[in-house]
Amino acid sequence: MLPKSAYAKGDPVTEPPPLPDGAVAAVPRTGFAWLVQDNDYPPEALRKNAQGSVGFEVWVSAKGRAEACIVTQTSGSRALDDATCRIVSTRARFKPARGAAGEPLRDRVRSSLGWYLERPGAR
Repeated sequence: MLPKSAYAKGDPVTEPPPLPDGAVAAVPRTGFAWLVQDNDYPPEALRKNAQGSVGFEVWVSAKGRAEACIVTQTSGSRALDDATCRIVSTRARFKPARGAAGEPLRDRVRSSLGWYLERPGAR
C-alpha cells in the first residue's frame, strides 16, 4: 500500500512488483518539465518564495497511466511537493513496461522536477 506522503487516484494501489528478467522498463512519453505550466506554481509557494527540486517515484499501470506518485526527496515546500505529484499523476503518460514476450507490465519511474522562480531581469 501507499505511504502517507503519496498521491493516488481512484482505488487503493499496491506497489508494482520488480520487473522480470528480459523486461523493458516504462518510460515517460515526454519530459516531466513539459507538463508544468506557469500558472501551476502553487500560490502558497509563490507567497513564500519557495523553490527547489522534488524527487518522486511514479507507479505506472500496464496501460501507461500514473497510478500513484510518492515524493522521495522533498523540495522543502509541501505545496511544491504536492503540486509535483498532482501534476505528474494527472498529466503524465508513459510507454508501459514490457515483458520479454511483449506483454504490458506495471512498473515504477523515478525522476525529479525543479520549481524555480524567475528573477527580475533574468533571461
